[in-house]
Amino acid sequence: MSIGGIKFNDPSLTQKFDLNNDGKVTMRELKKIASSDGNRRDLSAQDLQSVGVTDVGIQNQVIEAFNKKHFSLPNLFSFPSGNQNNTTPTPNTNPTNRGSDGPGDTSGADTWKDSMVNLTDPSQTARANTREFRERELTDPASKSLYESLGSNKEIGSYLSQIAESHPESVAQISQTLSNYLTNPPSEGALFPNQEQRDEYVKNVLRDIAYPTDVFQGNNGTCGATAIQVKLALEDPTKYAEMATSLADGREFNGIQPNRNFQQNGIDNRNTSAQIIQNAFMDYANGEKQWGSRDIDRTVKDSEGNVTKQGIDGGLTQPQIEKLQENLFGSTNVVRNSESSNDDSQRLQQIDQSLTNGSSVPFSVFGPDGKGNMVGHEMLILDKLEDGSYKIFTWGEERTMSPEDLIRFLKDAQINNA
Repeated sequence: MSIGGIKFNDPSLTQKFDLNNDGKVTMRELKKIASSDGNRRDLSAQDLQSVGVTDVGIQNQVIEAFNKKHFSLPNLFSFPSGNQNNTTPTPNTNPTNRGSDGPGDTSGADTWKDSMVNLTDPSQTARANTREFRERELTDPASKSLYESLGSNKEIGSYLSQIAESHPESVAQISQTLSNYLTNPPSEGALFPNQEQRDEYVKNVLRDIAYPTDVFQGNNGTCGATAIQVKLALEDPTKYAEMATSLADGREFNGIQPNRNFQQNGIDNRNTSAQIIQNAFMDYANGEKQWGSRDIDRTVKDSEGNVTKQGIDGGLTQPQIEKLQENLFGSTNVVRNSESSNDDSQRLQQIDQSLTNGSSVPFSVFGPDGKGNMVGHEMLILDKLEDGSYKIFTWGEERTMSPEDLIRFLKDAQINNA
């Protein structure tokens, strides 16, 4: 039996995914299962455990196949019955409270994940704008030159057009920085010596700047780094392009060193710019080298050798996020929540003032995951809407959260000083 092109040789597996018990399993049902941890864009080991798939080898094969199918890559896969003895760790399946990721189960729970409502999927906007792009939209000479050097690709053209609309004062410099990266010989330590890889990387950087809230952390515990990455792409795209090309060319940027192990354990559905920037940010903020390498995997087994905890247990703490933010944006004022509600309005006023000044606000939430665990996650406040709710970035999407829920789950917010 197959699921959306994914073939299963073991009938008992398909039964686990047949949520409607109609004898058929659809990709929609797999996507529903993927939503159980709060992130509907990827399938995790925790998702699969929720429907009774506990074999680690099967989990990893299903996750990889689903992600490839979901992102329109080759999708013919087979999963034989029995234990495949594949113990490749799946990142971030057991999050801990370190100001990092906590996409735990939300079934019937009153959690910070439940408090958010989907607002916009930036990837849909990007696809629509690509379909409507016309070459005449490119009026800046540097942008047009970059567009032509990359084969007059319609998708790239639409990114440049969007950047020209959002950052008219910066589009020429951004285009020139990326063109220089493509035309200058790669350094000896370049992460992408191959020209095709460099072209693809530039395309990803352009997408990051054109649609910052489409940046995706995938299955990785990089939420703190991701929030700062999106903030930089939103607020200083010129610096973003300079940093992205420096790291990819094997050079440091403001003391941030490139991470050569930017692909995490072979299971990584982030694009290359997210891989390089997020892993470098993690290294700089937490002081570890080669974040994401097998050398620092935290795979825990019980006395019988069964894996009880998988992946990279090492999201960023609040001081580490503050260190990273201060490197890129200057001094930071940390607004912490407390048990007292007397200062709630003052906390919100500080956040609102930052938004009024054009500065988005990285913030940590902390609360239950539905299983009695207290978990945290770092997100980014983008704006305050007319109805008083806040527009939030997380997991490659824009969502909304009420001021009451923001205060309820807020652990701390990191606000740049004016």
